[in-house]
Amino acid sequence: MSVALAHLVGAAVLGVLGPYVLDRLPQRWSPRVLITAWVSSIATAVGLLILSALSALWPDPPPAERFVDTLARCAGAVLHAVRDDFSQVYGIAVAVVVIAAVARTAMSCARHTRDVHRVHRLHRDVVAVVGSTEPDTPDVLWIDHPHPMAYCVGGRSGFVVATSALRTDVPAEARAAVLAHEFAHLRSRHDRVLAVCDVMARALPFVPLFRRAPTAVAALIEADADMSAARVTSTAAVRSALAHVTGQGVGPGTPMPHSTRYRLLMLENGAIEPTKSTYAAASVLPLLGAALCTAAALPVLSVLVHGLTA
Repeated sequence: MSVALAHLVGAAVLGVLGPYVLDRLPQRWSPRVLITAWVSSIATAVGLLILSALSALWPDPPPAERFVDTLARCAGAVLHAVRDDFSQVYGIAVAVVVIAAVARTAMSCARHTRDVHRVHRLHRDVVAVVGSTEPDTPDVLWIDHPHPMAYCVGGRSGFVVATSALRTDVPAEARAAVLAHEFAHLRSRHDRVLAVCDVMARALPFVPLFRRAPTAVAALIEADADMSAARVTSTAAVRSALAHVTGQGVGPGTPMPHSTRYRLLMLENGAIEPTKSTYAAASVLPLLGAALCTAAALPVLSVLVHGLTA
């Protein structure tokens, strides 16, 4: 049972301390690398929860638990037994907690998928009636609106919607940057990344890592799409697009939301192209940190569990 509890400790440490570490990663890093770190942390925490349930329900002691069995037997003599069936009660308790978390996640995923499909279908039907395409932008649906803006609707057959004001009131280069930004969202499947974050935040909102992921990842996704648009057009075009779409200036000293300031900062650092090793590190480091916490907790928990069942 100590292995199951050690996995639970690793998930708890990552769930509580993970967002504070992720928030303090250097802002000069590529948004895509930071997105990878967030998603890897979420996947690692969920994986540890599942491993905890499997370890608790496993009929024989796992190899890791047998490895520390000798140490646990020696130190366990110090403690007294409180219940003969402690291990069974503990195993059932851990399994119930983790299965409840998995069940909440599954229900949240089902609700999110159902809601997204319904909204997308309704949106597609409405926009198809009021919107139109242009020969030079066959993949964009244009609708009449006085404010210049654009957005994408993700999914298997995603599409971009833009307003007539974006076509008539925004310079060509800035308009191209706006559309490139939206198509970057579709190519990178950003809607799926946000869906994972939203599902976990709704299922387990009391876990800081899951609760804070949607907001943090949403900002990173916007910055990543900006950088993709800048590679297609130019940094100046994306800055101009931000000014037109947000309705605010982006010059020095101009008041602007924190999210816009962050996106401009990422644009300035856009020349830093992440390498494959950087992506690998962002994927592996959360797993490595959780594994170290689990390994450190295992001997202590083995002593406690064996002591209580001695």
